[in-house]
Amino acid sequence: MEIRETNEETRSFWGRAMSAEKFEKDGLWGLKTPSGDIVLEPRYDQIEFCTDFVYVHYDNRHKFFYKSGSTRDCPDYDDDYRFYENGKIGIRNMDGSEYLPAAYDEIIDWGKGCDVIYVRKGKEFHYYNHNQEEILTEIEVIPEDAYPECPYNLGEDQNRNVLVCVEPIEKKEGNRDCFAYNQWVRLSRIPCSKVREMFSNCKVVPMSSDAINHFDEEDTYIYSARVCSANGKYPITKCIDKFKTLGCYDSSWEYLLKISINKNTTINPSDLYNAIKHFDSKGGCEIAVDYDDTLDDGVVRVFQIHFFWDDMGAFLNDNFKQHVLPDCNVEVVQKELEQIPLTEKRKYILEAFWWIVPTESTRSWFETRKVLEYLKSVGSSDFTTLVCKSLEITPYYMEEITPVHWKTMKEIILWAISNGGQINSIHSGKTLYEGFLENLKEAKDETNQEAEFYESVKNGEFLAEWLIEMGGTTAAKQRKRIASRLDGLTPQEVLDLASLKSFFIPRAYIDYAYEEEKEGQNDYKFVADEVKHCFRQGDWVLLIVVGRPDYQFGNIIKVEYDSIFIHTDEWLDISEEYSISLA
Repeated sequence: MEIRETNEETRSFWGRAMSAEKFEKDGLWGLKTPSGDIVLEPRYDQIEFCTDFVYVHYDNRHKFFYKSGSTRDCPDYDDDYRFYENGKIGIRNMDGSEYLPAAYDEIIDWGKGCDVIYVRKGKEFHYYNHNQEEILTEIEVIPEDAYPECPYNLGEDQNRNVLVCVEPIEKKEGNRDCFAYNQWVRLSRIPCSKVREMFSNCKVVPMSSDAINHFDEEDTYIYSARVCSANGKYPITKCIDKFKTLGCYDSSWEYLLKISINKNTTINPSDLYNAIKHFDSKGGCEIAVDYDDTLDDGVVRVFQIHFFWDDMGAFLNDNFKQHVLPDCNVEVVQKELEQIPLTEKRKYILEAFWWIVPTESTRSWFETRKVLEYLKSVGSSDFTTLVCKSLEITPYYMEEITPVHWKTMKEIILWAISNGGQINSIHSGKTLYEGFLENLKEAKDETNQEAEFYESVKNGEFLAEWLIEMGGTTAAKQRKRIASRLDGLTPQEVLDLASLKSFFIPRAYIDYAYEEEKEGQNDYKFVADEVKHCFRQGDWVLLIVVGRPDYQFGNIIKVEYDSIFIHTDEWLDISEEYSISLA
């Protein structure tokens, strides 16, 4: 297991180590200052003062103390052939013979399936293959590069202002080509500053600014990009399948996809939806579609970025999280938010939904709703996350969820749905509703629990029945419903449908809400700029809609336009019957 750590002690270690000297005791080494203060106890079989870190070895483990104050502690990996001597790094062959002498400040072997070794001495660097031939000598200079000494870095670094792009090719043709991921690839470099322009100017389906808001922030870990072209029946799916071989789906990251076609090429809705489904179990994906006149007819080019935004590290605020949100009234929440710098305000607001009503909260639903409405008014818009966090339960601690909290949970979910939150949003291969059912089942299987535990489980079952009435379903059924309505849809409509900006609505809920609305008892307002289609399917109605950017909406009860109400007793085609287009 690899252990990473950063704290005040490790930050001060570098300064103390630089003034220390090695000493030996019983065949092991330690560090002490000239005055005799112990910096490291004598328990290491090797200590090296390298340019960027102090290296120690003990008990078949490596430990690195970096200038930044971070440390890395890891076992001796069988496939790591680096060795350390006299403050420098070398690398051995598999048989133990020396491949490169210990003369470098940094060596990175790209690992299995890759014939690439990076070496650096000071600011001078080279890339070699395992035959000691120099490769990757063609490098685009990007002035804002924060680490120009490692231009083709594909590792886990925070934003360095450069994106390295990997493209599979048939064979090596130039000196930007190398053998990596068990195939020939071409590497290129793109300034991160151009990414927003690349995605936001797309003519077919533009990407919202929210989707890339975090990409160029300091707390973002930039990984790399992949690009691939294909044609045939399912070219987008072919590109995604190729990306699977290029090491970019090994964890839950955030993904941006730009799909390019020429104006004579159309996108198969099923092909696009297959690509969307691939990211259900990943960290999520935002997609844009653009024209590229340089592409041949029928060719689709997919450009993908994967990155990680360190949201928790970016804005943990213990007072706000633990005190203000659970129990305080809206006036206190407003006061606390006003004390947060404007640049950080949006981050705190979005995160606020995660802790809005913990199980121990004593705040009434009336007060909680006022807080939610205030947060919405100042920018919170991730209502599906609010549903997700509300439905998260820990099976082993069911007795901590009080009857009052179960009721409040239901009200929060209803409020979130009315603002666009989705119980059937698919994450990690499951709808939020489905994940809740699995946790509830695990809780029911528990034995030897107190009466309060089973009472809480019963309340959970009541909530599950209500979620079914609200349209809760499984990922498999949700995908099947969506797939049945793909024919003839534009890329934008496919994306709206897959992201549940188009809605499957339970008829019973609409009928009930419709009657309540007529009597003036329903507080929830639902507005759409344009209703694209409306399909009837058994007890369900599917609406494909486009909403105003500043207006989130969910299970639509009505469209506000000259008092025209959408009801579900009959088959409706709103676009033909009413020609509704809202200002």
